[in-house]
Amino acid sequence: MLLKYTHLDPGQPAELTLFVSDINTNRPIKDLQISIKSTRDAAQVFEITAVEPGIYRLKTVFADTLTTDLNVTIRGGLGSDLIQLKAIEPGKDMAEEHPEEQSSAGSGAWTVLWMLLAFLAGVIMTILFARKRPKAATAVLIALLFSGFPVQNLPPAEAHGDEPHGPEGNHIGSDVLIPKETQFLFDVTVAKSGIDAFAPSITLFGTIIPGAMGKATIQSPFAGRLRSVRVKVGEQVKAGQVLAIVEQSVDAGTSINWQSERNAVDAAFTAAKKDYERLNNLSDIVAKRDLDEATARLQQATENRDLFNRLYQDSAGKNARFIPLTAPITGRVEPFNLAQGAMVAAGETMFTLLNPAKVIVEAQLYDKDADALRDAKQFQIECSNNDHLSRAVRLLALPNSINPTNQSQKVLFEVDNPDGDFKIGEFVNIKLFRQTSQRQLTIPNSAITEISGMPAVFIKQSAERYTLRYLNTGQDNGSSTVILKGMEEGERFVTAGTYQLKMVYFNQ
Repeated sequence: MLLKYTHLDPGQPAELTLFVSDINTNRPIKDLQISIKSTRDAAQVFEITAVEPGIYRLKTVFADTLTTDLNVTIRGGLGSDLIQLKAIEPGKDMAEEHPEEQSSAGSGAWTVLWMLLAFLAGVIMTILFARKRPKAATAVLIALLFSGFPVQNLPPAEAHGDEPHGPEGNHIGSDVLIPKETQFLFDVTVAKSGIDAFAPSITLFGTIIPGAMGKATIQSPFAGRLRSVRVKVGEQVKAGQVLAIVEQSVDAGTSINWQSERNAVDAAFTAAKKDYERLNNLSDIVAKRDLDEATARLQQATENRDLFNRLYQDSAGKNARFIPLTAPITGRVEPFNLAQGAMVAAGETMFTLLNPAKVIVEAQLYDKDADALRDAKQFQIECSNNDHLSRAVRLLALPNSINPTNQSQKVLFEVDNPDGDFKIGEFVNIKLFRQTSQRQLTIPNSAITEISGMPAVFIKQSAERYTLRYLNTGQDNGSSTVILKGMEEGERFVTAGTYQLKMVYFNQ
């Protein structure tokens, strides 16, 4: 909790601002029930209004100038708590200045002014003196320049032990003061540093390709005309679903052959039907075996006729062959340029289906990293700009051959991709994590910034004060970095909003 207020006049309405945040993350806590009691005045009433998440406005009246403490009771999603805000001082002038510091600052300014005037007077006298004795005047001028006049007033640049020397001399200080409301606005979050197991890693580079059932192309089996298109671009289809109907283009000779086959099929059906009806009428005197055979012949003839009619239907008075194009896999229809009535060639690709639920990553591995692949216990795939990553990664097989062109080995990984974050053809990074029992102080890479070419982190000192700390870093596995010097276990460091604090640091 942080309580902020200006001058409090006893007996007059006062307005204070209370900030409530999670001590572990610094995120504002909302939807709280807050009640406040004064330790001195039990009758003092506090009117509490929620302004924004984590920010509450308090209105009350302090009866006198005596120092008081406030007991704040909160109830919310994280449970209940009681926190005491100490030493509230009504009547105290919050803008009180320190006369000793003012006197010191004023004395330093007058000293600089008098030294400037003395230096200028010396230069003028030297120029006048130079007319008679130039050599002596030159010596006096050199003595003035090296007298140390301005040097004693420059701010010193100090360093102790392993602290960096460069950046400290260029800034007023390493502390950053940032109001609590600004922290909430910039979503500045913190975490506590700790000792944890660190897994070193190496990075491979790969490309996303379709899985075993991840891509299918549908081609026209013959030249013809597109009779109908039954899907749209981007539509999700199931295996076996009809995508389009193609009408085959035929010549006169082929049409005559089809008509002959049609006549034969129709004749077989007619004969089987008559034979079945005749035997069925004589079912009382004919053998059951003969009737069963007639039934089977009629069923076969019916199926042959229906199949022929599906493939070779009559279109505008002529024989035509229609073939349905079905989806071999479940997937999404990729962009296509087809319209009903368009002519298609034999073997022409008409549709492409993609199913990105599982994709393959094809990576290049060199001999120097072969041992790391065999010892790896965990894999992680991430896109080149770190927008998304996946830990549901499986190594399909170790490489058994080498590319003679660049002496690399092809390694295949299978990745679960239910949300379709990884796109076919996308370049990705594959991290191979080795198993290690070594425990070290590590922090996320997102917390580390760079100032003057050196890694640094912001440490939280109090509610509105952060300190810039330069680091001596160790190994980096892509997600976290080992800290050798510059931080201690248990310190709270900024994990998000680092860039905003960096800009505030430079501006001040």
